[in-house]
Amino acid sequence: MSRLVLTRRLNESVVVHREGDVIVTVKVCRIDRNQVRIALVADQTITIDRQEVFDSATNSCLSADDKEE
Repeated sequence: MSRLVLTRRLNESVVVHREGDVIVTVKVCRIDRNQVRIALVADQTITIDRQEVFDSATNSCLSADDKEE
């Protein structure tokens, strides 16, 4: 798994890409005290979720698989 930790300022972006194809662009849109608003731009075929939504969906799928066995 790739990992990169960096600092971005307001209106600066990070691009996630593979072999020249952009997968996701992440842009810092607003900084307000202890919150940062980011915009994620990706093709419609890419699913973007908050971590807690992804974890919940993944756990639900795993639970459903366990019940089937």
